[in-house]
Amino acid sequence: MPGTTVRKNGKAYDSGDVVITLFNQQEDEVAEIEYYTEQEHQINHSLANVGTSWSMGKITNRARLVLYMNAARKIENAANGDLLKVMPFEAQVTFLNEFNEVVNDTVTWKFQSQGRKVDGSMGLKMEYDMFCLGVSYNNL
Repeated sequence: MPGTTVRKNGKAYDSGDVVITLFNQQEDEVAEIEYYTEQEHQINHSLANVGTSWSMGKITNRARLVLYMNAARKIENAANGDLLKVMPFEAQVTFLNEFNEVVNDTVTWKFQSQGRKVDGSMGLKMEYDMFCLGVSYNNL
């Protein structure tokens, strides 16, 4: 078939392929990162209570970040202990597989929460709700 590429033993993207950059530095102590964009949708009803059309509304970005305590403390120290006062910053999330296929997203956000979670597990980490101002998907 013209335009079709067949790859044998092709490797998919996985978490080992991700590079995350925070504050212009590669950060290896990120346990999880999640960001997504959603848009309001609604059905418009006629007087007969029947859906006759649909509309789209506001777009909202949401995000969360899970850091190991080493990274969290490093950022807290730079912020004089108060993550909530850190101004909005960009995170670069880059995926690169063995075929050099690159996905690079830019997330603009700020910390919306700060705290601690101590349990019996090794490698303490904390999940932070992030106030997400914007996501630029697949910008190269």
